[in-house]
Amino acid sequence: MSARQAFAPTPAAAAYVGERFGLAGTALGAEPTARGLCGRIWELTAAGTRHALKELFWDDDQDEQEIRGRVRFETAARAAGVGCPQSLPTVDGDYLCRLPPELGNVYVRLYSWIDGRPLTPADHAAEHAADWLGDCLARLHRLALRDPGAGAPDSRFERVPTADQWQELLDALRAQRVEWADGLERLMPAVGELSELVVPLDRDALVMCHLDLTPANVMRERTGGFVLVDWDNAGPGSADHELAAALMAWHAPDGRARTDRVAATAAAYARAGGPGRVRDLSCFSGYLGTVLNNLYTQASVAIAADAHEEHRELARTKVRQVMANLPSRSALEQVGLSAENR
Repeated sequence: MSARQAFAPTPAAAAYVGERFGLAGTALGAEPTARGLCGRIWELTAAGTRHALKELFWDDDQDEQEIRGRVRFETAARAAGVGCPQSLPTVDGDYLCRLPPELGNVYVRLYSWIDGRPLTPADHAAEHAADWLGDCLARLHRLALRDPGAGAPDSRFERVPTADQWQELLDALRAQRVEWADGLERLMPAVGELSELVVPLDRDALVMCHLDLTPANVMRERTGGFVLVDWDNAGPGSADHELAAALMAWHAPDGRARTDRVAATAAAYARAGGPGRVRDLSCFSGYLGTVLNNLYTQASVAIAADAHEEHRELARTKVRQVMANLPSRSALEQVGLSAENR
């Protein structure tokens, strides 16, 4: 992947975005309002109306046709009652916009503004959050959308680095005297055990999924409702796998299963007619593929000479977080059992 990090919220950048998206009187906030591994959000105002401008870090991941498939999914989800921001097109009808070299040469997308805030630990732990999660997933999966324009399933849900690739990475980390290299090596037996649970997706069962339904991608509106954001990873997936992944991300993020919350979400999902089930440990394949590939990728970015320092610093933080919270087979079994015995 190649990243560019030259964007600045200048009046010229705001004017260019306004021109491309058909907005007048545009201005950008001085600091981003949110930041993730794949991009950051800037507040863009236009004639008194707020919008969310997303700066996308990785050029190689951007494809207009795939984005249009995600927009169709977002639109169907909104019609089905899932709160989410609206993707806004350019004057040419595209959703992806590249700024010229003098303004950073980055890709951006524009969304409606959500008047809310990130979830707090209290929000996350509340019973109604567990219920909302199950209901939201069911609404997405009941759509059973199959969109040819969305592309093939992302390989990170089906394949993980080989033992040789991990060893190569460990050698590179030691060559640069990275302090957590030994700790990562000690995790290799666990990484190997979890890697065995990552399996190919059943092509006949693919439906459009959000694929990143974590607490970090949910906002709480001022009115009290929940809004699902960051649909940039949406694509073909398995309802079973997405249900299992959400249960882990919400109710066992540190490897400790909160079985009562797992059961509450699974019950809400079933009540709302969700078609997925956590049938066995293979249903955690997508979750484990994401965790292990993120660990490998972020450890690689942390020592990449061509990566921007901001990306390397965030990568180092993410690596430590994943290493400290790597799930165990026992945690997966507890979550699966609680989901089925709701």
